Amino acid sequence: MRSEQIINQLHKIQRDDPLINELSGSIGSVLDEFDGDIEDFKRQLDVRTATWALPIYEKEYGIKPDVSKTLDERRSQILAKMRSSTGKISLAMIKAIVDAYTKSASDAWFNGRIHVRIHKQTGVNLKDIHKAINEIKPAHIPVDYEVANPLSFVEYRKVNMPSIYQKVYRYCGTFAAGGDWTL
Repeated sequence: MRSEQIINQLHKIQRDDPLINELSGSIGSVLDEFDGDIEDFKRQLDVRTATWALPIYEKEYGIKPDVSKTLDERRSQILAKMRSSTGKISLAMIKAIVDAYTKSASDAWFNGRIHVRIHKQTGVNLKDIHKAINEIKPAHIPVDYEVANPLSFVEYRKVNMPSIYQKVYRYCGTFAAGGDWTL
C-alpha cells in the first residue's frame, strides 16, 4: 500500500527504474508494518480492546492476573476496578461496576442495605461482581443481589451466604433454595 504511494509521488522517469521500485517496495512494506504496530498499540490504550496490555493494567490496579479467565472477563475486572478506584462509594459506582461485568442494565438502591438487581439472566459471574463490590463498600453494609427475568417474573435473591439463593415466584409466593455463583 505505502510502496504504491511512494512510487506515485515520484517523477514518471524515476517510476520506471527497477532499483527505485525495489527500494520503494522495501520502504513501503516496513512503513505498512509500522502502521499496523501503531494501530495495535492504539488498541492497547483502551481496556475494552486491549489484549497483550492486560497484564500491565492488572498490575497497575493491583489485580492478580488469572490467565484462566477469558479476555472479556479480565477486561470487565479491570474496568470495574478503574471505576471503583475514586475513593468515595456511590450507587452510580456500584451500578457501573455491575454493568461492567454484565454488559447489560442493572439497578442499585440503598435502604440500610445495598440492593443490586441484574437484568441479565445468563453469563453473569456473581462471584467476581460480589468480590468487586466488597472491595469498595464499607464492611458494615450488607449487599443483596437479584438476578431478575422480567419475562417470567422469577427472581434469584441472595440469602446470607453468597452461594445460596431464593427463587421467588411472584404469583404464588413460594420459594426454593439453591443456586450457584454463575447463572
